[in-house]
Amino acid sequence: MLVLLLQQACDINVDEYLQSIIPEPVTILGQDLRPFSLGHYLLLTRLDCAFVSENKEPLLGDLLLGLLVCGNTFEGAQELLRRGELGEDIKAWAENVGEFEADEKAKLFAEYINAALEMPKFWVKPGESSGGEKAGAPWPQAMRVKLISEGGFSPSAVMNQPLGQTWWDYLTLNELKGALKINDDTTSELLRRHREAQEGIND
Repeated sequence: MLVLLLQQACDINVDEYLQSIIPEPVTILGQDLRPFSLGHYLLLTRLDCAFVSENKEPLLGDLLLGLLVCGNTFEGAQELLRRGELGEDIKAWAENVGEFEADEKAKLFAEYINAALEMPKFWVKPGESSGGEKAGAPWPQAMRVKLISEGGFSPSAVMNQPLGQTWWDYLTLNELKGALKINDDTTSELLRRHREAQEGIND
C-alpha cells in the first residue's frame, strides 16, 4: 500500500528505484559480492582494473582482482591489498575454483558494475546552473564532499553503501536545494511533448 502511494505521489518507477538502492545479490566464482560502491569504483580505478576503464580489454587478472575488491568493504579491501602475499593468495584461490568460462564470468562482473554506474535521469532547472563553470573536482570527490558536508554521512558510509543509493542521495540533496529535478514519468512526458512542439516549429 505504501509503495502504491509513493508511486502515485511521485510518478517515479518505484521498482527501478528499489533495485537501484537494494540491488540483487551477486555471486561469481563462489565469491559473494557486496553491492558495488563508490569505494569499489575508486579502488578499481586506482588499480587500473580494465572493468572501470574505457580503453582496456579485461583479462583474467582484472576479473580476479575485481572479485577480490568487491567481495569486501572499502576498508577490508585496502587491508587485503596491502598484504605482500596477495598475488599468491589470488593464485591459490583461482586454482581452488577450478575450470570456468572466463568470458562468461567477465560479462557477469561487467553487468554488475554497469548496473551500479547507471545514475537516475535528471535535468537542471533553467537559471540554476553554477555560473557555467565546470567543477574541477572529479565526480566521486564532488559526491563524497556533498554527502559528508550536507548529508551528514560518515566517510565510511559514503564509500560502502550501494552506488545506486549514493547517486540517489547526491541528486536528492541537489533537488531539495532546487538545483535540479529528478525525472519522473510526468516530467519525461512533458519533455517529450516539448521536443515534439519544438520540432514542429522548426520544420
